[in-house]
Amino acid sequence: MSVFSFTVMIAGIGIQFTAPRPMEVPAELQPFLTNGVPIQETYAIELIDRPLVFADKPVFSSCRLAVYAHEDEVLRVFLPLQAPDGCTPVCRMRKNGINTLCLPASDWKRYERHCTLTTLLGPEALFLRHNGLILHSSVVRYKGQAVLFCGPSGAGKSTQAELWERYRNGEILNGDRCVIMKREDAFWGCG
Repeated sequence: MSVFSFTVMIAGIGIQFTAPRPMEVPAELQPFLTNGVPIQETYAIELIDRPLVFADKPVFSSCRLAVYAHEDEVLRVFLPLQAPDGCTPVCRMRKNGINTLCLPASDWKRYERHCTLTTLLGPEALFLRHNGLILHSSVVRYKGQAVLFCGPSGAGKSTQAELWERYRNGEILNGDRCVIMKREDAFWGCG
């Protein structure tokens, strides 16, 4: 039974988190806290006391992440966050939106305060499921429309957004990683 829960709304998606122990709401999620919205995704935080073992080979592997794909779920294993007892954080993303975030019980102190959950959730997969994507960009609201600046690091995206804010009364919605969502026949830039 969970003793702690909170709900956020990100890019129009209601996401509920539950944890078996109290924890701080991560700073990056605090601006999105909400109540009474339809829940489309859930993440139950589960504490594990032994490493999860996978019989198959990952479909993707790097020094930071291993991804395993099964018929109804995708498992994301975060290799650099391995606890001293060998347990590694794993996000189980299920097609039905009922997800589990397995965290090492021995390393709970790391996660109960100052946790960065957004990386562990697999945001790119989450947004793809809801007709969205994350784009390295800046987005400005101008006259009821979104103006998006994308390009490589150092190209001037943030500078351009700041100029629109200063000289055109634009409002910067996001200065680094914008969520782009397809809604009906239009694309929306989300903060």
